[in-house]
Amino acid sequence: MVTYVDEEFARFLKKLDEINLRDVGQHSLYLVASACSVPGQARRLTRDDMDIFPTLCNFCDLRQPAGMEGSSLVPEKQSVPSTSPFTRMDERRPRGYPGLLASKFSPEEPNVHRFSFPQELLSKISLRREVGISTILLFLVVSAAFAEVTVTVRNTPGGPQIFVDGEAVPPRFFFGSPGGGSVAIAAPDTWQSVSFEFTLNRDVDQRGTLHFRFPKKTCRIQLRNLRVVDCQSGRDVLPLGSFGAKDAFEDTWNLFPPGEKNTVGTFEIADGAVHLTLTEPPGRSWPDFHLHSDIRLSLERRKTYRCSFEVKCSVLGEITPAFYCVENGVWHPVGGPPGPLLRQIGLARDAGVRLISTSMPSCWQPPEEPENWEGIDAVIRQTVDVHPRALIVPRVSANAPPWWLERHTEARMMFENGKPGRLSTVSSRDYRRDVSAHMEKLCRHLGQAFPDHFAGIHPAGQNSAEWFYDESWGPVVSGYEPPTRDAWRSWLKAQGEPGADLAEIPSAKHRHDATHGFLLDPRRQRDLILFNRFWQREMADTVVEIAAACRRGTEGEKLVVFFYGYLFEFPPLGNGASYSGHYALSRVLNSLA
Repeated sequence: MVTYVDEEFARFLKKLDEINLRDVGQHSLYLVASACSVPGQARRLTRDDMDIFPTLCNFCDLRQPAGMEGSSLVPEKQSVPSTSPFTRMDERRPRGYPGLLASKFSPEEPNVHRFSFPQELLSKISLRREVGISTILLFLVVSAAFAEVTVTVRNTPGGPQIFVDGEAVPPRFFFGSPGGGSVAIAAPDTWQSVSFEFTLNRDVDQRGTLHFRFPKKTCRIQLRNLRVVDCQSGRDVLPLGSFGAKDAFEDTWNLFPPGEKNTVGTFEIADGAVHLTLTEPPGRSWPDFHLHSDIRLSLERRKTYRCSFEVKCSVLGEITPAFYCVENGVWHPVGGPPGPLLRQIGLARDAGVRLISTSMPSCWQPPEEPENWEGIDAVIRQTVDVHPRALIVPRVSANAPPWWLERHTEARMMFENGKPGRLSTVSSRDYRRDVSAHMEKLCRHLGQAFPDHFAGIHPAGQNSAEWFYDESWGPVVSGYEPPTRDAWRSWLKAQGEPGADLAEIPSAKHRHDATHGFLLDPRRQRDLILFNRFWQREMADTVVEIAAACRRGTEGEKLVVFFYGYLFEFPPLGNGASYSGHYALSRVLNSLA
């Protein structure tokens, strides 16, 4: 919240500088007023700057937040004067101060709000010279801090309906994919100069890397004269000449995939450029081939950087340069050519769509590290800059991050062929506990940092972020990890099944046996019927547990969104619809989460 208020206040100062209103009377805006006056009361000197916030809360008849420092200047036995122009706000979810400001929003000026004080209010407020604009601006900041929005779903005669602050709104969502843009090759075998600038929304301390991705087709690509420059100081942040000499290239750059997994790309250094040759791989399944620098770049928040290079390609296509910050095995994009997302959010704004969703970093850190919400905060601030009235529902990954999987190797999904998966099993109680705790903390943070823009949360997980078991479309089945076996035994025991303590997951051969199509023989395949019921409940209970944590984190006043319950979509699964885990929908719908 402190960072957010600082940034908003800086925007006020910048605008006042532009219109020559930085100084008013005898006091600079850098100082909080040393004296204040309220209607119906004598002027009081503040004991400390911290007294102003409690005073405003008292004067506006607001409950003071727990743990707030400072004390009100209004005497305890003196009531708020009846001449106060402010209306008491709803105690459950304060929204703002009726009649305080008239705000006009214009689609032609998406980043501009025009504020005016009603005349009746001006006639009631004593604007002493000792107070000046500082107190007005402080009051606006306090006002914004209390403007928490409530977004819920209610059942109505016409079906479920979204309500914002108690009013029904059109159920229109915008969803867009984040990420930078690409550079189009204008003409084959012709040198083309490329340059773009980007401003960092977070600090990257020796955790940055630059990636280049290329057309997935047979071609020859040359790159030269790469520079990454701090626009303010002119300092190069990437070693010069790294594309021009073999030693410099090998000191800075890497090909991915490494070793034998790289079936498509080779390189050589000649004529001051790196020459890449791409050939179609066996089986025509292209890996994620790219060129990336070592993870050691340092970039500073709020600084602007310019990346420039020259490229030549033998075919038409796109080159995609992108900067990342790597944290605990997760690559967070931090810069690149301008992508379409913010422009699309502007289109949603102009069309009157307020509910905005896009993928954002989950910021799930190891417990011994300090909480760091910079990644998700930056995306929300960028969205609000474009769409000041946006109601944002971040889509965040609820899958366990790499650092968690390294510490809980037994929880990694295991497939029938002995191959470990890339995700944690939902049957791991450690995973459920930890992801739920993180989601609750994330929701509380977003509610405090963006009270008037945070509209809900969308935890996304498992296959395609839609909460059906990972690799469900493939030929092999999973479930052969210890946590799933233990959960299976506990479930059988709760059902009163004999031999539950020694039960094993049904064999892959048994699970693939589908001589009757979707139907199972109750005599010969009873164990599969039981297992399929267990399989559905494990996924549904995971969804319910995470949803309950999000409800706690939002105090039930925001949307909690999941992709789950695809009852008609999964018959094409090779291993049967039940393998998806979406057929315990009633447990989700009937839950209290």
